[in-house]
Amino acid sequence: MKINESGRSMVEMLGVLAIIGILSVGGIAGYSKAMFKHKFTKTIDVISYAINRLIELDNSNLTGFSLTTSQQAHDYDVVPDCDVNSTDGSKCLLPLGEISFMIDNNYSHGNNIAGVINISFLQNPHESCIAFWNSEIYKIVPDSWWNYGMIGVTGADIIYAKSEHKNLPTDTKSEFTVTDIVKACEPCINANNCAIEWVMGVNG
Repeated sequence: MKINESGRSMVEMLGVLAIIGILSVGGIAGYSKAMFKHKFTKTIDVISYAINRLIELDNSNLTGFSLTTSQQAHDYDVVPDCDVNSTDGSKCLLPLGEISFMIDNNYSHGNNIAGVINISFLQNPHESCIAFWNSEIYKIVPDSWWNYGMIGVTGADIIYAKSEHKNLPTDTKSEFTVTDIVKACEPCINANNCAIEWVMGVNG
């Protein structure tokens, strides 16, 4: 008696496995992109809140204002959910990196706050840099925090290595273009981290 058997050939099975592999790669890429977008959105929310809170504090003409530690960032409600147990006690953790401040009486002139805001992207540094500027969050930064200048003068830098700075290629935020964004973030392509730094009101 002849028994008829049905099944898949090896070629068909390999084809199915290949399709599954392709779909898996696409799924992983899509998941990674979605996770980055989620983390970036949460990071921007923290930065936006911090900038707006600092603007409030600046307008309140505080005297004796000091913001140099993660505990102070928490206490002044600049970063309400700051991890006050950060390694060196000065940084607040972000989903894609960290934010720190160096604002105290040594920088101030009059009752206005002045100093430095440092935003470091430790994950996907180049992609994060591009996304940061494309978000146009810089538009909420007061003009007095934006004036183009060298170190020690009000301005904004991209810090892409231990001590290497690159000034943004424009002197006012209204002139900041897509081309400027690409140029500003270019050094971050092969960097382990990429930082955006605002020097607020120093000698300005």
